[in-house]
Amino acid sequence: MRKETEGKKKKTSGEDALFRNEDGELMSVEESFKEIEERIALLENGETTLEESFRLFKEGMELIRYTDTSISSVEEQVRVICEDGSMEDFE
Repeated sequence: MRKETEGKKKKTSGEDALFRNEDGELMSVEESFKEIEERIALLENGETTLEESFRLFKEGMELIRYTDTSISSVEEQVRVICEDGSMEDFE
């Protein structure tokens, strides 16, 4: 799990936090699921302080929102191949 101070998160006006991977690119859905799973494991091990648990919970919730937004964005881009071979936006 990367530390918050490594610049993985970038705020932009009017948007939720944008999470970036180690290469500075936006995380894929798979990468964000991995980050969520790592936080859950740390919370479940029972060895974190209360403050650390709150931080992990907050980061996990932000990751869940980011992942939900990413999935919604992909859903909007889904294309349906019509019988004549043309492509239309999925509605």
